[in-house]
Amino acid sequence: MGIRGKLVWLYLITFGAMAGLASWLLLSFLHANFNELEEKQSEKSITQLMRNFDAELSHLASLNADWAHWDALYFFAQNADPQFARDELSATALQSAQLNLMAVFNADAGLVTQQAYDLQADVSIPTDRYAPAIGSLQAVLK
Repeated sequence: MGIRGKLVWLYLITFGAMAGLASWLLLSFLHANFNELEEKQSEKSITQLMRNFDAELSHLASLNADWAHWDALYFFAQNADPQFARDELSATALQSAQLNLMAVFNADAGLVTQQAYDLQADVSIPTDRYAPAIGSLQAVLK
């Protein structure tokens, strides 16, 4: 093997060693930084998720407090007392509970009452736009 062949081999070996070392250094640094970045992103996501759960639990707690008289609602579904509907199922109740629609069904899936509220416009609205959803609920309940 001549000098030219030895120089080519020396060049290839040196280039290969440098490329291998550079690749190893790059991958080790990227891998460490990527793991750190992924860990920080996971922590942020978990923190946001916990905030969302806390907000939803707070909303549900206030909703539960607003409707603390569930047994009265149960009896209303059986008896359809109009006084209960006026006092407890008003537009104000829907607004405070942040509900667009409330429908009460009896044990036979019959619609006892319904009330709709537009939260953005802050007004009661006709319930006819929810008729397909109410019909679907009745079909499921039967």
